[in-house]
Amino acid sequence: AKAGINKRALARYGGEVYCFMSDEDVAKYLGVTVRTYKDKINGYSDFSNAQGEMLSRLLNQPQKNLFLT
Repeated sequence: AKAGINKRALARYGGEVYCFMSDEDVAKYLGVTVRTYKDKINGYSDFSNAQGEMLSRLLNQPQKNLFLT
């Protein structure tokens, strides 16, 4: 679930990214296949509004921090 985080920009501020959830875990949480989840994080298809809300809760972040609009 590190997708979408600009690791270089974060590193400029001394930050690092650690992921404790697998793609399989997040896909299962969203109710989609791993292939579908990977398509979404790679920009080949969009997350639904409900999936955006679910990710927001899962990651404890507002959607505006998760998605580029």
